[in-house]
Amino acid sequence: MNNREWGSIAGVSGQHVPESFPVDSFAKEYSDNKTIGREARGCSGPLNPPMLGDFEVCSPQTLGNLSVPTWDSVITSEKRGAWITFDFLYKTPLLGFSLTLVLSILSLGVMANTAIALPWVERSEGGSAAIQNSGDTSYRPASVGAQIGLDEAVLPSPRARMVVRCPNNTRSRVVPGRISGIGLICPNLGIARRSRGENEVLALNNGTFPYVLQVLDEHPMLAWPRLSEEFSDGEGLQLEAVQRAAQISPAGFDELSQPSLQTYRVGVYRVEQTQLEPIWQIETIENSVEYDGPPLEPEGIYSLIVDTTDAETLCGEGDAGLQRWRSGECFRMNFQRLDADAAMALSETETSINAGALDAETSVLALAYAYREAGAYEQVIKLIAPLVGAGDQPAAVYELWADSYWRLGWVDEAKAAFERAELVATRDGDFQTRLAAKLGLVEIAAWQMQSETAVNYLWEALRDASYEQDQDQANVILQLIRKLS
Repeated sequence: MNNREWGSIAGVSGQHVPESFPVDSFAKEYSDNKTIGREARGCSGPLNPPMLGDFEVCSPQTLGNLSVPTWDSVITSEKRGAWITFDFLYKTPLLGFSLTLVLSILSLGVMANTAIALPWVERSEGGSAAIQNSGDTSYRPASVGAQIGLDEAVLPSPRARMVVRCPNNTRSRVVPGRISGIGLICPNLGIARRSRGENEVLALNNGTFPYVLQVLDEHPMLAWPRLSEEFSDGEGLQLEAVQRAAQISPAGFDELSQPSLQTYRVGVYRVEQTQLEPIWQIETIENSVEYDGPPLEPEGIYSLIVDTTDAETLCGEGDAGLQRWRSGECFRMNFQRLDADAAMALSETETSINAGALDAETSVLALAYAYREAGAYEQVIKLIAPLVGAGDQPAAVYELWADSYWRLGWVDEAKAAFERAELVATRDGDFQTRLAAKLGLVEIAAWQMQSETAVNYLWEALRDASYEQDQDQANVILQLIRKLS
């Protein structure tokens, strides 16, 4: 597929494909990059059906005008199991049908007496790694030779170098610092992967911030970033935010919460459908405050609104208020108290992880991902702050940090951290994390009313989705390009 052919994919016919979009270099960069441990796809020359025990992953090839029979990556023979699956994709219909029929009959006899082969840990060194058990939140050590269930996930520590052998006999390096399901590790299994949807991007583009913070206490500590009105222009805020996020504060919110240049008016409102009911208000020069109003009820949705004392419009209300919110002149965040059942489940998860046989770094990351799943983004930042403050972390840790800031509405801090995650991911050849960072930057650009910037990020994200063979995510990206262009 050449550069010009991309313009006709999935309803984006006629859309401009940036000249810098390196479609033609996909295969070369993918095969040249060995840091993620993926075996290069693509074979050349006439191919014959493989003997049992041959392991080859091929893509359709053409030699001049000659179409060459090839097969895709479902040729499987697990050394420690007898499950064998063949799915030949021959361009000669009669030959393809005949081979498929014969091999299907043979494989039925094998399947009757064997179990499906599972991915397994081939190598683990440099740090610890854990497997999240199926059906619960507990973990077990990911020792060499351990099998991984198709509905389980793997979490290597930031220093771990872990390689998984997939059922089709390819090897895949697991991204350190990220919890990855088998669908990400072994894409050829065809297991559904969680894609970042288009609904959030479209909502942000239309002026709706879709994320809701879950707090653990009825009287939580509330924090917010600096407001742009404290500076003579927006560049001052951007520079200051980039410097703070680039340094990655080890103290988390504590270090970022410093006296401001002016007095804030801080209010907590109960959200009743489309109406805001004020329940608490205070003025402060700090960037955080302990809420001491009426106890938060688990079923209620609340909104924290922070503004300057001379503001004439309520942040986020009406066209003028929404414009001020999206430009960073005021701050607003919806939050909710975690209900009793969810809080109990989170507490049990924490107890299980702390009681497990994981090392300190892996335990911290396991807890951080559990808190992110629950929507307690402030807790994620507090948990991983010491890791990030120590420096030289894998890109996945910076992306987790950035994503948590973003879902809190700390836009400039999140943007700087996403950019850092992208740089580290590029250095390490970590396309999964670079894709996640790019999609985070897409959301920020949509919120800041920068549609052209969002589309440019989407084209770059499409490249990484292709590296990862993530067709579902690629389809979402293409639909967003069409709708935002």
